[in-house]
Amino acid sequence: QGGYESTAARLGMAQPRLVLMLLVVTLLCRVIGADAKVKKAAKIKEGFFDGEWSDVAWRGAKVAMALSPVAAIAYCFLSGVESKEEEDMKRHKKNDSGGGC
Repeated sequence: QGGYESTAARLGMAQPRLVLMLLVVTLLCRVIGADAKVKKAAKIKEGFFDGEWSDVAWRGAKVAMALSPVAAIAYCFLSGVESKEEEDMKRHKKNDSGGGC
């Protein structure tokens, strides 16, 4: 029973800490949300091609960098196709080696 009481006592001591931590996290989330709301209201909406040419070029570069992994994956899938004859030849060559695995 001694171990059970010490565990219960620890849980009783941890509960105020948990409540305090949850309160701090909640307040922090509210402050961050309010700050984001103020920044969103103050932001002027502009189109993709509005602004100086260097801004437009930078936006285009960011879009290109963001889409480059998608383009690389598409290239791998589209360039990996071989004709049926080439696949059959590789399969027969692999099976004819007789070496085992």
